Amino acid sequence: MNPLSLTDAVGLAGQAWLLAALSSYGLRQHSPVVVRFGIGLVVFLLALSLPIAGLSIAAWLRGLWGDLSISSMLVLLFLQRQPPRDHYQGEIAGLTRPEWLIGLLLPALVLYSSALGFVPWDGYSLGYQTPFAIAVAVVALLWHSLGYRLGWYLVCGLIAWQLGLLESQNLWDYLFDAGLILVGAGHSLYRWWRPLSQRHAYGRGWL
Repeated sequence: MNPLSLTDAVGLAGQAWLLAALSSYGLRQHSPVVVRFGIGLVVFLLALSLPIAGLSIAAWLRGLWGDLSISSMLVLLFLQRQPPRDHYQGEIAGLTRPEWLIGLLLPALVLYSSALGFVPWDGYSLGYQTPFAIAVAVVALLWHSLGYRLGWYLVCGLIAWQLGLLESQNLWDYLFDAGLILVGAGHSLYRWWRPLSQRHAYGRGWL
C-alpha cells in the first residue's frame, strides 16, 4: 500500500469533516457539546475507515465532487459554534451578507462565467500567479480592517495555498468551491425572500 500523501490526507479529512459537521449540526440546540462532539467523531472515523467497494466513504465523496476549499472547511467549523439566532440576524458561519455577496459570490460569478465561456477572459489562470495572491492578501487586510471575519478566511486560504495542502495548485480552489457558493447563494436568496413573503402574508404587498 502506498503511503498517504499530505494532499490526500487533507482532502479525505475534509470530506469526513463535512459528514461529521452535518451529522451534529442539527443537535446544537438540544444536545450537550460532549454528545455532539462524540457523534461527530464517530461519523468522522467511519467516513475515513468504513469501506464501500474498496474505498472509504470519504474517498467516494472526494471522487464525486473533489476537494473542499479551505473556506468550506472553515464554514463547517464555525457552523458548529454559531448560535441558532445568528441565522435569523443574517449571518452564517460568522459571515454577514456583504461578505457572502461581495467577498465570495461576486468573485465566484466572475470566475465561473469565464470558465464556462460567457466572457472572453480566463480568470481561473490568475490563481496560478503570484500577483493575484498579493491582491488577495491586500483584500484580506481590507476586510479585516473593516472588522469582517472574511479576512481570516482569505488569509487561511493563502497560507494553505503556500503550504500546498490541497491537490490543486490554483489559489481559487483554496478560496471557494461550487458547494460553498451554492450554500451562500441559497442563504442570500432566503434572506431576501423571507421579508417579502412575510409582508405578503400580512397583506402589506411586496414592496
